[in-house]
Amino acid sequence: MKDYVFIGWSRNRDLAIEIKKILDKKGFICVIGGIYEGNPESVRVRKGTVNETINYQMNHCDQAILLFQKIDDNLSISGNLIYELGYINAQYNFIESSTKLHIFKIDITQADDNLFPTDLHGIWGDNINSADKTLEQIANEIAVNFLQNQSQIKKSNKFEILSNHYFVENEMRKHFENPAMSDCDLATNILIYVQAAFCYQEQYDIKQKIEQFRTKMIENVINSAELDLATQYAIQSLTLYCLTIPNEDDWHLSMPGTTFRGLLKNYKEIGEKISDRFQDMEDIPLDKMELDQSFIEENYFESWLIAQMQEHVTYLTLVYLLNEKLDQEELLRYAKLGIEYCEVSIKNLRLLAESAEDAMYADLLLSYAYKNLSTFHAYLNNGEQSRRYQQKSLKMRRDLYSYVKNISTVRPSLKEYITLEYLMQTVEQIELCEDKYEREYYLSEIATFIKQRTNSERNRNYMFNMLLEKYNEIENKT
Repeated sequence: MKDYVFIGWSRNRDLAIEIKKILDKKGFICVIGGIYEGNPESVRVRKGTVNETINYQMNHCDQAILLFQKIDDNLSISGNLIYELGYINAQYNFIESSTKLHIFKIDITQADDNLFPTDLHGIWGDNINSADKTLEQIANEIAVNFLQNQSQIKKSNKFEILSNHYFVENEMRKHFENPAMSDCDLATNILIYVQAAFCYQEQYDIKQKIEQFRTKMIENVINSAELDLATQYAIQSLTLYCLTIPNEDDWHLSMPGTTFRGLLKNYKEIGEKISDRFQDMEDIPLDKMELDQSFIEENYFESWLIAQMQEHVTYLTLVYLLNEKLDQEELLRYAKLGIEYCEVSIKNLRLLAESAEDAMYADLLLSYAYKNLSTFHAYLNNGEQSRRYQQKSLKMRRDLYSYVKNISTVRPSLKEYITLEYLMQTVEQIELCEDKYEREYYLSEIATFIKQRTNSERNRNYMFNMLLEKYNEIENKT
């Protein structure tokens, strides 16, 4: 699905409707500001007032077209449209996507600047001259400009969101009262927020916050298919993360068969909900959902949800195979299933990685998928293939490690996580090294990290021990 587009108008609703007809045919879902029977059902909800209804519509939309025209006296601009401009501008600037706001000034010249508030003088926008043009011609000119502007829209960098995941949490907290992004944009960011829970080991805390958010979403009757899917996926994945925290006594993971099948069934059911929304994907199961660039372009959120779920199933399957009670037939069966999910997730993630804003985050997920694929092949005694995919994973983790260690804006805890992922895999690589110099190189990297980590821990413990000592002194005196 392409974006929902809010169309605000100040004089001629028929023009807004004509634009909607054109853009709907291009795959967008346009919403005429106010009460309009042709609006999609999800935003046809009547709130207490017209203003509340329009706010609800703007919150649901990913882009906006505002049609500025002088009202009937030719001496003023609609105050309601000025309000909508401010509201939407605040929304989209928050995510650095001001190009999602498309302003068209119809028969308004520079001499008419005095019709706008002072701080809006010289406001950016496309000037449209309606003289000697039919309604259809004007609408087509605006639609063409809108479509040309699509290439200018900036996507959020997913790795930066992973590094600063608390901003997603903040937006979730205020989304129903004072939203700073559309439902679809927030749904996309929730996918990354869930992955952050794994990287920072915050699964219990984030699971609770997602559950609270979903409860508020239901209470507020938010009819967003994207948020519904995102929160269902989030609760499912966070449940998986909570179940796969190793036992502190022996650091061993073990998942019963009933738990594994229940989690796998839940992922498949979310996949079915996605396939039901698209004719081209009807009845295609999650492990067979292959993306192409056309689908990604039109259904960006769903594409990421599909690829990320597929990768998560490889992790789920890998954990299940650690169960020492599995018989050989069961182990081989699910190792083959793991390979199927790895292969389709890798294909889809590589396509998503072609976008510069998505590349580093996609590479992180790819590094997991290649590592899991290596392990599944090892279970099937496919040694050569196992080593090949292990090398691919190691290279991706080395590239991520090289990237984060030189970027000051990456949070230290994320740097440490990426570093540990890389070094843990180098330990496995050392055991296979035949070149002693390569072996020494890996050992020196690990030794350097251990030394830095030891010094850091020593400093922290020193301060803690000082505090403990002072506390005990005071406690003993009282």
